[in-house]
Amino acid sequence: MTYAKAIGNGYPAACFAGTDEVMSVLPDKVSHGGTYAGNRVAAAAVVATLKILRDTDALASIHQVGRALQAGLAEVISERGLPYVFTGHPAMFGIMFTETAPNEYRDWANSDHDLYDAVAMGMHARGAMPEPDSREPWFICEAHAREDIVDRVVSIFADSLDAALESRAAGANDHHFLGMGTGEHVAATPTS
Repeated sequence: MTYAKAIGNGYPAACFAGTDEVMSVLPDKVSHGGTYAGNRVAAAAVVATLKILRDTDALASIHQVGRALQAGLAEVISERGLPYVFTGHPAMFGIMFTETAPNEYRDWANSDHDLYDAVAMGMHARGAMPEPDSREPWFICEAHAREDIVDRVVSIFADSLDAALESRAAGANDHHFLGMGTGEHVAATPTS
């Protein structure tokens, strides 16, 4: 098994594990090293994350939030008569404006990714930060399980979707609007 940075809640950490037979070749027959090997902060993050996963209902909470978000978003999108599919797991899902679920990476090209981009940028401007690239998932964390976050995100999504559709109807069919409504078009500058 291999685990990447999620094991440390995003810190630069990774690990691998195996049966006694597989692991017995370390370190005598197989050498292992890594850029962050021995990073005490990352190791502390891993220990803290594993304790949280063991001792709390964090995974159930983020699954519930993801399902609630999907239900709210589905209602908003369906009310507007748009085709869509959710991809991935409820705690790490994506949205594609398309009628057919993707079977491979290239199927993204058949989705309305320009609409997604405009909605995502509109959401950023309104205070929610979904993944700005429709090929990537929205990551849900336990902090999202607090207060009225689902309702707020769904409301921001609805406002951003409406503004993006309004902008599109007004002829703003390029990548330079943020889904903020007619007359409020702002050039989007990608950040990395």
